[in-house]
Amino acid sequence: MFVNNQEAIIKEIERHSSDSFPNECCGLVLKTKTSFTYLRAKNISKDPQHSFSIEPSVIALNYDAIAYVVHSHVNGLPTPSDKDIESCERLNKPFLIIGFPSDRIFTLFPKSYDSAKKGVDFFCGANDCYTLVRDFYKEQFDIDLIDHARLKYGWWDVADDYTKTATVNAALEDNFRVVDTPKHGDVIIAKLGTLVPTHWGIYLKGGDIYQCSPYSGYTQGVYDGQWRKNTVCFLRHYGRD
Repeated sequence: MFVNNQEAIIKEIERHSSDSFPNECCGLVLKTKTSFTYLRAKNISKDPQHSFSIEPSVIALNYDAIAYVVHSHVNGLPTPSDKDIESCERLNKPFLIIGFPSDRIFTLFPKSYDSAKKGVDFFCGANDCYTLVRDFYKEQFDIDLIDHARLKYGWWDVADDYTKTATVNAALEDNFRVVDTPKHGDVIIAKLGTLVPTHWGIYLKGGDIYQCSPYSGYTQGVYDGQWRKNTVCFLRHYGRD
């Protein structure tokens, strides 16, 4: 049975980025039969404070098990550089970039990456409910949503003025508006087991919901029960009008 130990992996990546400062850290998130594991790698770049390079043999030996190629951006946000994009395409593996000391996470997928693979292994900040929404809107409506860098893991357990509105505000910045009654393709924002709203889902024609969770990946089910009880609002993109 696969145990999704993403929290431990993200915390290990955060420690690695701290331990490597002022250089960029680098490593690999590997998927085993039972869980994820993180492999620290040596940054062999000639300019390790501004770039990273992993020994090619380390990549080759672990290639089939690689879930994410990891590196940090020092004193900045995890916005991918042109070199990151080039390397991601060349390796054909997702890149997970962490900003230090912000601990924000950004995931870069190669263009050829099969989106159907994403929901199989939920990973907060990479393959999560917002990833599902972005993929759905691109595939169904040809709308490119902003790929927001995710906040530090566990931000949903702090109910301050920012976190209470962070999820909805991110959607409003991306050209969504609040509506009273959902129609096919609208976004559902919910608060499920957290102090603040965090969860994104898609309302489907017929009264179903399409969503992604740590326990089941991408799934479709009836929009009722806990979903209805914990819904904060419905959102519709202006690009669909």
